[in-house]
Amino acid sequence: MIMTNNSGILLYTKPAGVTSFSALYPIKKKFNEKTGHAGTLDKFAEGLLIVLLGKYTKLNSIFSGLDKIYEAVFHMGLETDTLDPEGVVINNCQVPEINLMESVVGNFIGKIQQVPPAYSAIHVNGKRAYKEIRSGRIPILAPREIVIYDFTIVDWIPPYLHVRIHCSKGTYIRSLARDFGKACGSAAYVRELTRTSIGSFSLENASTEINFSEKNILHGCDFFRDLPGFHIVEPSDHELLRMQYGTMPKTILTNRDDLNDQYCVFQDKEGNVAGISTLIVDNDVLIPNKLLFSTTA
Repeated sequence: MIMTNNSGILLYTKPAGVTSFSALYPIKKKFNEKTGHAGTLDKFAEGLLIVLLGKYTKLNSIFSGLDKIYEAVFHMGLETDTLDPEGVVINNCQVPEINLMESVVGNFIGKIQQVPPAYSAIHVNGKRAYKEIRSGRIPILAPREIVIYDFTIVDWIPPYLHVRIHCSKGTYIRSLARDFGKACGSAAYVRELTRTSIGSFSLENASTEINFSEKNILHGCDFFRDLPGFHIVEPSDHELLRMQYGTMPKTILTNRDDLNDQYCVFQDKEGNVAGISTLIVDNDVLIPNKLLFSTTA
């Protein structure tokens, strides 16, 4: 059965072995809506995807910018060209001792510079890096600043190091494994990878391909209360009516604690999202600046 008018957010479990794009196919087929996701997972990886449906696809950059938590298994002593289990082994080293790895792991916590994997979708000279490699060219990727909030060794079953990583947007766990292996005087690639959370949203609350339905699509404002930078207001009926034509509610008075908010969620009397806009600060007052979308239009 094809359902329509299902704009909203779906917490979804991507299985291993499919791309993030392909994982959206059953959702597109069922809901017949424009579909996107916030934060790509590698094909071999599994875990949480935030899927945006319909008008909510305009919020991609907001959700993509959230921090993430991963559970990973590093295969210590080996490195593949793709830094994952689908690649060819290019480096074979002695497996490091656990006490050495425990002493090194703290060096990767905080702001660090990280070079993305050569096999990645990053653009180099207008082309994807992995396509450059397939064409016989070696892409030169510049380091990027990322933040590792936590890097914990969970278990050690040689040669497999089980870790938990809390990191910022833009972090490549494959690159982290590579660099960690080198710092231990060895090598490493990511054998298994599961994303367990994005921001405050958990894999435990995600639907699978088997059990998702329209009831799993989130429309209410409560979802946005868990996100930093969102200001939620309830406009009058007249203002909600005018939003259908792109006219936003007037000045939003606020206290100084709210001045860091970047987005406004307009809520109807039933607690549903009527629209979302950006915010600017003018003389200690938050003002709606640009309407990203209105669900009533």
